[in-house]
Amino acid sequence: MMMTGLKKLLVSVSVFVLTLCLWTVSTYAEEASGNTGTITGSVVNLREEPSTSAKVLDKLPKGTEVNVLSSSDVWYKVSYDGKTGWVHGDYLHVVEKTIGIGTVTVDVLNVRSKPDVTSDVLSQIHKGTKVAVLTQSGDWYKIKTTDGTAAWVASEYLTLDTSAASRGGDAERDVKILDVSTSTGQKIVEYAKKFMGVKYVYGGTSPNGFDCSGFVQYVFKHFGIKLNRTAADQAKHGTKVSKSELEIGDLVFFGSSSYINHVGIYIGNGKFIHAESERSGVTITNLSESYYARSYVTARRIL
Repeated sequence: MMMTGLKKLLVSVSVFVLTLCLWTVSTYAEEASGNTGTITGSVVNLREEPSTSAKVLDKLPKGTEVNVLSSSDVWYKVSYDGKTGWVHGDYLHVVEKTIGIGTVTVDVLNVRSKPDVTSDVLSQIHKGTKVAVLTQSGDWYKIKTTDGTAAWVASEYLTLDTSAASRGGDAERDVKILDVSTSTGQKIVEYAKKFMGVKYVYGGTSPNGFDCSGFVQYVFKHFGIKLNRTAADQAKHGTKVSKSELEIGDLVFFGSSSYINHVGIYIGNGKFIHAESERSGVTITNLSESYYARSYVTARRIL
C-alpha cells in the first residue's frame, strides 16, 4: 500500500513539474517572440482584461515601452514592470519584428488588406522591390507599412531572405516601407466607383451623364486636380508610365498611334473604370479584353 501511494505521489509530482516546465517554456516563447510597443496616449490604463470595464492594473505614461505578447481585435496584451495586462490599440504604437526581407519576383504584385485574393487591393509593388516581411499566414506574407495598416502579399511572388532580418543595417537599407493609408489613388478609385451604372452621354460632364473624359475630369476635380476636357488633351498631363508599372489612380488611354479617343482610370488588378458607351455607361473593364488590348496607347501618372 505504501509503495502504491508513493508511486502515485511520484507520478503527481512528475506531472506537476512537467506542466510547470511546459508553462515556463511557452511563457518564455510568447515573451521572446513578442514585439515591442510605445505608449502614445498621455496616460493609458493597463487593464486586467481586454475591456474598458476591466480592472486597472497600472497607469502607463506616454513614452513607456512595453513588450507586446499578443493581440485581440483592438486590444494588445502587454507586459510591463512585472505586470501583464491589456492596453487599447489606439494608444499604442507597435514596432513589429521582421522575419526577413522579401524581394518581388513578378512584374506587378497586388498588396491586399487581408490574406485573401478577394480582399481590397491597397497598393501595388513592382519586380525587384524589397519589403520587410513581418509574419506568414498560410500562403501569404504580412509586410511592413508606414502606419501599421495590415498589408498582405502572396508568398509565391516573393523570395524571402531570413538572414537579412538579423543583419539589419545595410540589409534593410533598400527596403520599401509601404504607405497604404488610403492613398489618393485609392480614394479616387473609391469615389469613381460611386458612379457605376451612370449613363453615357456624349459631351456629358456630370452625374446626369458622362462621356469618357468628362467622367475622368469630374472625378479628379473632386480631389482638386484640374484636367483638360478631352481624352487626347488629358494624355498631356502627368508623366508617362509603362503598362507593366501601372498603379491605382493612373489614367489609361486608348485609340490609335495617331489619335487618342478614350480614357479610363486604372483601379488595380488589370482593370480600369470608365464611361464606356451608351450600352454600358460607367463600368469596369479588364485591360486584357480584346478591343482594349488592341487599342491601348499609353498611361499617365497624374498624382
